[in-house]
Parts: sequence; C-alpha cells; structure tokens
Amino acid sequence: MRSRPDHDPVPALEMVLVHAARCLPPVQAAVLLESAVHRGQMGIEAARPRRRYDEDRDRDLYLRSLGYHVTRLTWEQVSLRWPQTELMLLRILRRGEHRRRLPP
Repeated sequence: MRSRPDHDPVPALEMVLVHAARCLPPVQAAVLLESAVHRGQMGIEAARPRRRYDEDRDRDLYLRSLGYHVTRLTWEQVSLRWPQTELMLLRILRRGEHRRRLPP
C-alpha cells in the first residue's frame, strides 16, 4: 500500500477497499465491497472500475445521439425502493419517452 497523504491512523474507506480489492482473494474482496454498499457507505457506482463507468457513459451518449432516452437505475432504486421506482418508470412509458423518434 502506498503511503497515505495524511497522518490519520485510520485510512479512508476508499483506500481500504482499493487495497482489499488488490490484495484479497476475489470472493473476500467482493464481500467487503458488497458490505460497504449495503451499509450505505458507498454507492454501487463507486464499486465499479472507472473504465466501465466511462464505457457506460459513452454508450449513453451514443444512444442519446440516436434519439433514445437513457434511464439509469441504482441498485437501491430496484431492490429497496421498487414500488416508487416502478411508478416513475410507468409514467415515462405512458408518455412514450422510451420510444425513438424518427426524423421526418
């Protein structure tokens, strides 16, 4: 682990999780990451590699350029707040916002 920039004896959660991801077996690292997400100490987006995040945004932009409306949902919206999320998605579908509008 590289040296920390501060003198706090307890490293930041992000540094601990990055170190765990590099040093622990995959299953143990995944358990730590899932636990941090479940406890609300980090969002699921933070657990994904930066390259994946960038690829997702590139795909979103490409789809928007074709006229599609991209809707991203969090794990919490799907797993913990599904009734509210479903209502909002149904509103979007009723308005037809999910359909690609073809040029005249």
